[in-house]
Amino acid sequence: MLRFAKKPDALFIKILDRVLGEIIFELSEDVLYTDNDFVGNYFSESDIELFGDVETILNEVKRLQVAHKSSKLYMPTDYHFLILDRILYTFCQVYTDNVSILDENYPIKHNGESICELDFGDILETFFWDTDYNLGLSIPKHLKDVLGVNEETINLSNGKPADSNELLLKEYTFESQSENWHTGADGWWDYSEEDEE
Repeated sequence: MLRFAKKPDALFIKILDRVLGEIIFELSEDVLYTDNDFVGNYFSESDIELFGDVETILNEVKRLQVAHKSSKLYMPTDYHFLILDRILYTFCQVYTDNVSILDENYPIKHNGESICELDFGDILETFFWDTDYNLGLSIPKHLKDVLGVNEETINLSNGKPADSNELLLKEYTFESQSENWHTGADGWWDYSEEDEE
């Protein structure tokens, strides 16, 4: 399982299953057939440069999928959170725009009901630690402590391609960190109360 800011609930796990499977299929098509451009739906040229090429992104998505399905807990790096950000953002847009016109088996089911809307902002706010990976500006290393960001965030914001250490999914144990995993993700997706107002 991937370690997010809040423990993923059943719906978010289903969303991750779907999005990781779909992006692996689409990126595999891009790698095999150079005339396809699925990657352009998810990643900008500067995103691709951070990883070197589409095949590296594909391999990282596969590693994220393996970790997601594992009984062990893995902490994604900022580079992995960038990948998750890009694929979840696009998936949520496409899903919400098309769920009503696609096959009746397409909608994600949760508690016996079809989910018709996925709000990326809610996913980001609920499950992501921060969006430092997405600053989009160059940060001098001497400001690392002042800004409260890590070395990896500095490298990513400065456009430094990921090295092998920055792509390691490290197994997470509670003994290795003093904090507990926050819970309380249930209901992040429920818009019924908002609709009543």
